[in-house]
Amino acid sequence: MLDTAFYDLLASESRLTSVVAIAKGDVPAAHWAALGRPYFAVGVQAGLRSWSGSMFEYLMPGLVLAEPHGGALHEAAHAAVAEQVACLRHQHVPWGMSESAYAERDTSLAYQYAPQGVPRLALRRTPAAELVVAPYATALATQVDAPLACANLRAFETFNARGPYGFCEALDFTPSRQTHGGRVMRVSTHMAHHQGMTIVALANVLLDHVAQRWGMANPSIEAVQSLLHERAPRLVPVLQAPPPRLPAAALSRRPTGLSQSLEPGDSPVPPTLLMTNGRYSVALRPNGAGHSRWGPTGHTRPVFVRAHRPGPRTQVAHTAPRARPPGRLPVRIPRRPGAAVGPVARHANAGDRLGQPGRRHRAAPRGTGQPGRPPAGIGHIGCV
Repeated sequence: MLDTAFYDLLASESRLTSVVAIAKGDVPAAHWAALGRPYFAVGVQAGLRSWSGSMFEYLMPGLVLAEPHGGALHEAAHAAVAEQVACLRHQHVPWGMSESAYAERDTSLAYQYAPQGVPRLALRRTPAAELVVAPYATALATQVDAPLACANLRAFETFNARGPYGFCEALDFTPSRQTHGGRVMRVSTHMAHHQGMTIVALANVLLDHVAQRWGMANPSIEAVQSLLHERAPRLVPVLQAPPPRLPAAALSRRPTGLSQSLEPGDSPVPPTLLMTNGRYSVALRPNGAGHSRWGPTGHTRPVFVRAHRPGPRTQVAHTAPRARPPGRLPVRIPRRPGAAVGPVARHANAGDRLGQPGRRHRAAPRGTGQPGRPPAGIGHIGCV
């Protein structure tokens, strides 16, 4: 089933898809002309706006496509890098914004991923005061201005962004995600496609555009390379500044997702009851959430809501308010084993209940016919 949305901007990976599809004969050459071209002027250069204003959208296709000097795509790449540098010039942080992971985790402790970019270049509405810079974006920019990009990579090193396996995924300067009064959160992960783009970009710089030569050597691609010689129009509008963003001090601080608040007696992971006879399956949770399925056909439609406190989405059919017993305050526990939340925090055992250290679930003796109580998060599996 085709999606109803469109991602058809020239300043995106769509142009690489278009070139390959035309070269293969899957689409007519008119497909290239159908790509969106929101031009703008920055000084004497003609640039292109993209969906998120990220370095990836402008420079990734150029890893394997030779975009000639003087062409619209070559000018757009230089204009994008200039805007990236100008955007963060007065904030005293490294430049280079592109889609990447940021300092927020889900319940499985995986970093979250989102588009990042320059607001003036982006067609989408960028979040206020969000600032995430990625070293791989600077590596892509070495193809445009190698000395400038290398100086910026050295600036990343001053923020401890380089480790034994190279540069980390990103540095998150968003005020609402900082902890312990810090200025930056290091996104300590490595994504294969970002590391791959870094390697290919540096290979192009050091080995005379070797990856571009490989890409353009294909006879089918070579036959349509005239598409890449497109020139920018002579009259383009001036790029307007976006609405002013909120000051960083005005943002409220919130937890980074490494901890969650729980009522006394609650479980960090709700237990789930699973029942099936191989054909019909039912899943239930204590709050009434659940679904049923007959083979591949679902018989219930889940509704997702978010609780009043930070945490994952919960699939519910209905919820019932519960009064908090007097004198019992919420507690905060870490989501990652071994990470203490406060100076007096400690970890309970897997079977301990909050507020009752030392109490564990015990399995029933054999032959009693009474099942033991499983730890939180582990469901019963039976047949109906």
